[in-house]
Amino acid sequence: MTEQIKNKEGFTLIEVIVVIAVVAVLAAMLTPTITKHIDDARTSTAQNDVTVIGASMVNMYKDIGKWPIDSTPQVTGNNLYVIETAGGTIPGFSGGGTTGWTTWAANNRASFEDHLIYNDPDEDDANGETADDYPVAPSPFPWKGPYQVKFGADPWGNKYYCNVIGLWYGGAYEAAFVLSAGSNGSINTDVSQLLTDPPVIGSDDVTFRLK
Repeated sequence: MTEQIKNKEGFTLIEVIVVIAVVAVLAAMLTPTITKHIDDARTSTAQNDVTVIGASMVNMYKDIGKWPIDSTPQVTGNNLYVIETAGGTIPGFSGGGTTGWTTWAANNRASFEDHLIYNDPDEDDANGETADDYPVAPSPFPWKGPYQVKFGADPWGNKYYCNVIGLWYGGAYEAAFVLSAGSNGSINTDVSQLLTDPPVIGSDDVTFRLK
């Protein structure tokens, strides 16, 4: 004999609508807080990354007595302006001098990897060439890298940069910064304004000062 269940109760349409409305209100209240925590965490990660990259450059300088400013260390007159991570997307730019981060001639740019991981500053080692690399032991000031295991993109997927031009530019207000474009994905720092006193950092760019 089949027993029938009578008077089965459920949620009314009004109750369902009320619950959905409450959930929507709570989500609207919590989303800005959660988003802020995520943005803060990414900014903290970027700040840590630029500091670590800067420390790697300092450690190389302590060993070899020179900054990664010359793409062919044994040849004079081929100075670098910018070092960048090989990986990551080129960020946007707010205009003006900020475009200097990527528009300099090709031989005025290089990667952190070539200088700090591979000891290949002139990017020729694929052909077995080592003559223009940083000297190694038994040189009195040998390259002892790698100085970092790897270099990745910033937390927003963009390249990190360093205006190494500031390390040899000359004058009283030399300054070089390792930089991330920050949460807005656009570099707002004019390269030339990093060489002023005091240097001017744009918008939400995340930086670490080397000098």
